[in-house]
Amino acid sequence: MVREALKDEITTSFIGRPGMLKIAQSISDLRQTKFVNHLPQWLNNAIVALIALFIFVIPFHYNTAIQEICFYMALVLASFLVAFRKAPFSLKSPLTNPLALFVIWAFIGLFFALNKENSIIDFYGHLIKYIILFYLIINFFGTKGRFLFLVWSLIISTALFAAGLMIYFYGVLGNPLSMRLLSIDIPVNILSVIMVFPIVLAANQMFRTRSLSIQVVLLLNLSVITMAIFLTASRFSVAVTLLSLVILLINHKRKAVLLIILIAAMTMFFPVKSRLLTSNLLDSIKKDPRNFLSYPFIEMIKDRPVTGIGFGLDTYADKKIVAKYNAMLDERHRLQEPWISSFNYPHNIYLDIAARLGLVGLLIFFYFVFNYFHMGWRIMRRSRDDFLRSWSLGLMTSFFALLVIGVFESFLGFSISIVLYIQGAMMIILWRLHGREQAIGAPI
Repeated sequence: MVREALKDEITTSFIGRPGMLKIAQSISDLRQTKFVNHLPQWLNNAIVALIALFIFVIPFHYNTAIQEICFYMALVLASFLVAFRKAPFSLKSPLTNPLALFVIWAFIGLFFALNKENSIIDFYGHLIKYIILFYLIINFFGTKGRFLFLVWSLIISTALFAAGLMIYFYGVLGNPLSMRLLSIDIPVNILSVIMVFPIVLAANQMFRTRSLSIQVVLLLNLSVITMAIFLTASRFSVAVTLLSLVILLINHKRKAVLLIILIAAMTMFFPVKSRLLTSNLLDSIKKDPRNFLSYPFIEMIKDRPVTGIGFGLDTYADKKIVAKYNAMLDERHRLQEPWISSFNYPHNIYLDIAARLGLVGLLIFFYFVFNYFHMGWRIMRRSRDDFLRSWSLGLMTSFFALLVIGVFESFLGFSISIVLYIQGAMMIILWRLHGREQAIGAPI
């Protein structure tokens, strides 16, 4: 009682002065304004818009400045809201442990890295930043509406990118349709990482919606992106796309007919036909350069099986390091020019992880993969909400496609690796929505 009385007396004497009284009254009035009352929600929406813009520009060239501005502005605003308890923020998820272990192991590997400077740069730029974005997504896109906003952002941006690439390559440059669609700045196999995920998202949303106008828009976007995939004439990208669509079509047999006709037409018309429908397909796959290009990187794993050579992708660009491990090979497997100069990283994400982070890092990655599919399977089997069930299948399909692409192309050290974290974040959103569904005992 004495403490409360003393507090009241000090407060009264402090604001009893004319100047202080006016300031206190101004603060009280400010708190009652609509601006202050709505500020947290406006900032929350601003964070969503910034992250959506960051994701929207992923496929496009020269996007670094926009992404940096969006990322750090979203991070500052989110920190402000969380610090003042105006927005909930949780790290809890089934993917937190594997991500934490991966970060810890990559950090330990910095001390043993062959190129410490580049490993430190990539550790922050291609791991820590993406994990921060991962948690921003799961905490600020945690509703069905915002989840779909994320889906549409990925679909529309990729469709615009694919359309622009085809117009430039065939229209502006004047290349014939019989020529493979190639991007000057992005390797063909990396293009598949960009495009296959939105194809699955568009197909899944098209199967779910009952609005004819929305189905038409989605089909248009889907057709544009799929056309670009087929024009690249990348066998593996086309095969992964077809496999993903087949998985989704299992529960939508009536709607499958149109897509099958569309894909069959693309297969017969575009240049991928000559690469898929060929009598020596298996022989060409066996002779694929990516098969023998992996030998020096296998030697790296054998030499450093625990910690790897370091997280930095540019470690592979050191010709002395590549030459050292190439010399360890027997003459039959040893790379010769121009191969040793042309390829500076393994075209296999599992081999890449094992070479850079050791077998321990690869096991942690598999732990991440297991938890991802375990979440998706539980949601699909236990949820009574059709939204959660259908999207858990869609995300598992797209993640499976990403893992298959990883057999033929490593994307871990590129900026496009953000797709891996986006897919993980989207599954966590479904997992949290399923948790709320279980708490209330009914679909949300």
